[in-house]
Amino acid sequence: MNDLIQEIKKYFIENGFKEIVVNGRKVYKYKNGKYYAVSSDNTAYYLEYAENLEEAKKNMYGDMNSYNYELENSEVIEEIKKDIRKYILNSKSNIKNDAESAILRYVPKIM
Repeated sequence: MNDLIQEIKKYFIENGFKEIVVNGRKVYKYKNGKYYAVSSDNTAYYLEYAENLEEAKKNMYGDMNSYNYELENSEVIEEIKKDIRKYILNSKSNIKNDAESAILRYVPKIM
């Protein structure tokens, strides 16, 4: 297995994700109920998620972000870890998308 992917899987475990196997694939469930994975093809690495177990079973993963295959492994590892911290671990309520986030950040002034 690719060392980069192995490093990210280890990072998931270190940060409280639970490793489970869904359809023969190791994925990582977080306390927000979502399932996360890291994968690659010939052009990029991908940080992926499924909203719930049903989506994971149907292999309905969406890309959170992609990372250039041509960068040094150490650079890609740090970028993926940074995104995991930013979008998953440090998310106050693990909001689904930026549109919802914007709604929650806007607090109308009451006169």
